[in-house]
Parts: sequence; structure tokens; C-alpha cells
Amino acid sequence: MAILESIALLNADIERQHALVDAYNAAAIAVNRAKHLKETIAGLEREQEAQQKRANAIYTAICLEEESWQDQGSLPLWAQKHRTVKAIARRWDMGVDLVRELFADEPGVLTIDRPETLNKRDYTTRFIPASVISRVHDRWVKRKQRLAARHS
Repeated sequence: MAILESIALLNADIERQHALVDAYNAAAIAVNRAKHLKETIAGLEREQEAQQKRANAIYTAICLEEESWQDQGSLPLWAQKHRTVKAIARRWDMGVDLVRELFADEPGVLTIDRPETLNKRDYTTRFIPASVISRVHDRWVKRKQRLAARHS
């Protein structure tokens, strides 16, 4: 009988040791998961920080672009920021042909004509100073307001 009791005690000991090993393994798995989560969170924080830096850079670029479109009428024409017809068309969400017409005979527009050659057609490039852009824009806004006043 003493042998059976000893075997039973040994089996109980072995089961306790198995339970301890299982608990240790579960704890190790939990620690590994925690480490992985910590690394994942750190990676996400780094990515969020990088996205924030990119967003700040884009915002700064937009703000600088906005400032460069501001009226520079106090500066002489040569010192003002000049825009191409294509840039104005993109900014105003209009067709290039319409913008070209708007500025065709406008005073202050720098026009460069390239005559036709044997291999190339003639070409005209227009550079429009900021004050001229502002003047044309104001004229169009006032015209629109006058038309709205007539029809109301």
C-alpha cells in the first residue's frame, strides 16, 4: 500500500509540475505577445509621426503657394511672381483657351512670340504678373456681381 501511495503522490507532483509548466508557457506567450504589441505600437507611432511630418510639409507648401498667389500690386511688374496661362487655368479651374483669351490684350502681360520656322509652328508664351491676375479676377467678380444685381 505504501508503494501505491508513493506513486499517487508522485503522480500528483508530476501533475502540479505540468500545471506549473503550462502556466509558465502561458506567461511566456503573454510576454511575447506583449513585446510584439509594444513593437507594433512603436511602429505605428513612428508611421503616424512620419505622416504628420508629411502633412505638415504639404500644409506648409500649400500656405506658401497661397501666399505667392496674393496680390503683389505694390511691387513693380518685374519683381512680381509671374504665372503661366496653364497655371492660372489650373488654379481657376478653367480651360486654357479661355484664360488665354482673358489675358490676350491685357496690359502688363509679358508675351514672348516665337516665329514659325521650317520645322516648327509659331508659338506665343504669356507670363502674367500677380497684379494683372488680381486685376482680371476682380474685373470678373465685379461683372458677375453686376449681372446678379440685374437679374435679382
